[in-house]
Amino acid sequence: MKTITCKELSGGVSPCTTPISGNTAEEVKKSLMAHGQKDHPEQIKSMTPEIQKSAMQKIDTLFA
Repeated sequence: MKTITCKELSGGVSPCTTPISGNTAEEVKKSLMAHGQKDHPEQIKSMTPEIQKSAMQKIDTLFA
């Protein structure tokens, strides 16, 4: 099981420490996006495509 928090993913910018888990990087990404849309909709809306891509690449790197 792989786990990350918004705080870890954002390098400490986000104060959110909700654990997001999955068996694969893809599952973590899906769970993270669902969490973000539910609990952080304004932050998700303000993310540029480049920031979203960077976050997804970071998950791939961490859980490769």
